[in-house]
Amino acid sequence: MSLLTPPPSMRTAMRYRNPTFRWYAACKLWTDPVGRAVIDTLLPTDLPMIDIGCGIGQLVFYLREHGYTAPVFAIDTEARKVSAAAAIAERHFPDTVFQVMSADDPALFTAPDQAAGHIVMLDVLHYLDPAGQDALLRAMAEAAAPGAWVILRETPRDDGWRFRASMAEERMIEKIKWVEAVPSHYPTAGEIAAPFRERGFTCEVRPLWGKTPFNSYYFAFRKPMSA
Repeated sequence: MSLLTPPPSMRTAMRYRNPTFRWYAACKLWTDPVGRAVIDTLLPTDLPMIDIGCGIGQLVFYLREHGYTAPVFAIDTEARKVSAAAAIAERHFPDTVFQVMSADDPALFTAPDQAAGHIVMLDVLHYLDPAGQDALLRAMAEAAAPGAWVILRETPRDDGWRFRASMAEERMIEKIKWVEAVPSHYPTAGEIAAPFRERGFTCEVRPLWGKTPFNSYYFAFRKPMSA
């Protein structure tokens, strides 16, 4: 990379015309280790990807800046964020579709603009109730292509101080209305992994705290090729 070429995180953030979104993308990509973790998992592959709860799309564009060229279908419930992401995709990134849709929409995995491949969902599961969480996890396990990854980042429920710090962050997010949804239920790490272990996925579960105080964990489940 030339000394005059901005790094991928900066190139991603600079694409946002809304200054709040630009600032958020820059801070998120600079401080949050999840983008690098997803790249390390997915970049050796060329399968399509579904991004559930994409927000303003910074993860998708960060992947694009690192050379991920497979088709992407990304959804979120907040139209203003989806609209900002869709405008960037239209200008710069073909084969990238953003759509307003809920994670528990029955049509999610049959939408015409998505294809079987990887599924990524970061910090979304806790907004669903327990029944909704179980149904979505099982649907993701079924919808992923053979050999594909299902990647989640979530805050599993436990008794540690990091979980309490995460709860404080959620209250702040709710107060400033950055996210419209309200947390419903925090599952344990075992509850998140169970539907994938039952189906023979390889499972990687590890802390992804980075330099934050939060109880973030990275869940990477790979579907068997024979599935």
